Amino acid sequence: GVPVRLHGAARLPSMATFDSDGPAWTATERTRRTVALNPPEALQDLLQLVASILSKILDNPGEEKYRSLKQSGRVCQQRLLGRPGGRELLASLGFKSDERADAISLANADDAKLRAALAWCASYKPPSPHVALVIRLPSGARLEAAFSTDETLRDVRAYADACAPKGAPYDLGQAGGIRYDDDAALDQAVST
Repeated sequence: GVPVRLHGAARLPSMATFDSDGPAWTATERTRRTVALNPPEALQDLLQLVASILSKILDNPGEEKYRSLKQSGRVCQQRLLGRPGGRELLASLGFKSDERADAISLANADDAKLRAALAWCASYKPPSPHVALVIRLPSGARLEAAFSTDETLRDVRAYADACAPKGAPYDLGQAGGIRYDDDAALDQAVST
């Protein structure tokens, strides 16, 4: 297989590739791990902005204008899409990007899902302390995620397995070409 390299905290564009279709919304692991990459002030701003968007949608259920965001707008670019996890958070709520219309829109506003997400924004706390890792998949795709310092390389591998395209075999490696093929190595904390 192709090695997956883990690197220090480089800032990479966010990837939004899946939605939550369950009856009650919960933040996906990918959303939680990417949102945690923001510095504290940026994280607070991101969550407050998303909470404001969700509140406007809930307060004005018949108004389509509150369910659509202009992608090229300064606020959207700098405070939402330009921040780690912003795109993932919107995608997990069902927002879809329409490049031709320069919009990110929510077609179906499910009140229960939006209320659950609003509560999550108010209560979310990133793992502390944590490290940021970049995982490169054989396809060339990169996943950036925060892991608690007491999580293990086995946790990193499980996350990569969950996010990798189905059936894409790979080996987990760390920067410098060190391979982690055995169970003992996989039980090492990510901070070591």
